[in-house]
Amino acid sequence: MASQRPAALAEAAAIRRYLDSPDPSNLLSVNFGFAKARVLDTALELGVFTMLTGRSRNAADLAEALGCSHDGTERLLDALVELGLLEETAAGHYGLTPASETYLVRGGAGYLGRHLAEVMRQWERWESLVDVVRSGSSQGDLGDLCTRGHHPGMFAANFPVAIRLAHQATEQVQVPAEGQVLDLTAGSGEWGIALALRHPGVTVTAHDDPALLSAARARAEELGLADRFTFVAADFAAPPFPDAHFDLVVLAHAGRFIGRETAARLVHECARMLRPGGRVLIADVLKGSSGEPTPPRSMLDLSLLVNTPRGGLLTRSEYLAYLVDAGLRPDAEMTSGLVSVLTGVKGAQTTCDEL
Repeated sequence: MASQRPAALAEAAAIRRYLDSPDPSNLLSVNFGFAKARVLDTALELGVFTMLTGRSRNAADLAEALGCSHDGTERLLDALVELGLLEETAAGHYGLTPASETYLVRGGAGYLGRHLAEVMRQWERWESLVDVVRSGSSQGDLGDLCTRGHHPGMFAANFPVAIRLAHQATEQVQVPAEGQVLDLTAGSGEWGIALALRHPGVTVTAHDDPALLSAARARAEELGLADRFTFVAADFAAPPFPDAHFDLVVLAHAGRFIGRETAARLVHECARMLRPGGRVLIADVLKGSSGEPTPPRSMLDLSLLVNTPRGGLLTRSEYLAYLVDAGLRPDAEMTSGLVSVLTGVKGAQTTCDEL
């Protein structure tokens, strides 16, 4: 027995390397993340959530309605339950969760399917991530102001999410109770709508690509605000508005796509169009400071590397410098979730050293 003990000890030490190793479950989950996104995309394309509106159904019934195999449909439905996107309402029956009923049913006011589909269109670009990381550049066109209208799913289909922050911010950040508002990158129109809802004396000019303005117009009409809106087709090279014309200019969710040079130029354009005492309001996802938790900001920043030629998350200091350089005094700030809001007042100037 004594002669076997060293061998037994060596054997125990060998297995201990595996038993004492870190848990790899997060690594495996990340590696399989692509499949989860494809499950959601497939269910949206097939219309699974829309088919379940108003009642639960079994797999055989759904398979027939969708024109799919019973086995494939049942496996897809079980995966959707596992992901929390459906629920089993009874044995063999599937139904919508509150979130899927709100955001994943076609035709619903909160439908996000077009936005989710736009994100899935990036699939092939992400396949080039190795090359993009090596070269540091991408040919994706999400950062081109002239092609915003080619991506309505990205820039105008996320109103149900965007309006929540805009409505919150217009309560916490000082904005004019009346006067002229310009939403320079209007997208789905959430900022102008939030301001018009909160302040009956405000009128809004929504400026963007015509393909996006149609979505903003539809939302304004839905909420009974269309008579207080003017819709102007975009000219981002030279916005077609006179100097000192607006009381508030909004630049929302543009800087991270277009790059630093263009972002700085647009802040200057915003300042040019402001009346004395007016404000610029910037809404964007900002790069975290050193030592702050960054996810999911880091993933978003990497996405901008993949999908834009010059995009990337800007820092708070960069935006404040743009405001000061444009002759604006940085004023209020707030952050909700990933999105930060900064305002600057046209009037007494402040240097960056004073901030």
